[in-house]
Amino acid sequence: GLTADAPGLDHGDKVAAIAPLALAIGRRFPTYLDAARAEGDNLVATNLVEQPAIDAFLRGFAATRARYRKQSELVATIAEGEAAMCRILARRHWHRGVDGSILFDDDADMRAANALRARLVPALNDLNAIQQGSTTKLTDAAGKAGSQGQSR
Repeated sequence: GLTADAPGLDHGDKVAAIAPLALAIGRRFPTYLDAARAEGDNLVATNLVEQPAIDAFLRGFAATRARYRKQSELVATIAEGEAAMCRILARRHWHRGVDGSILFDDDADMRAANALRARLVPALNDLNAIQQGSTTKLTDAAGKAGSQGQSR
């Protein structure tokens, strides 16, 4: 568990550096789509895959753009929040309670941590929902593909 002498608490800047990286990755979706399109063109040109299959894949991939960007934005928000939490915890105005919870010795730090937590929890929940939705869609798609393969 986290301890007051944990050296990672002094490196919130490294956590904060994830935010612009996540946003940059989120903006690269068109590049990834173009690469998938080019690879699909190669597969069609070599008769490994038929064009309708590539078209369907690209439509499905393109449909994930908004979710991909939102996920990148949420990761950036979480990284910024966690970096701020590291800075609060790095002041070491806290101790562990008997149950292992963090108990703040400074009211200002406690208010700041609670405000951060109030911002982070919804972002974490949203990110989890996106990831759960993606997993469900992949599982459903795999099930449909498997059942189609069995019926032939």
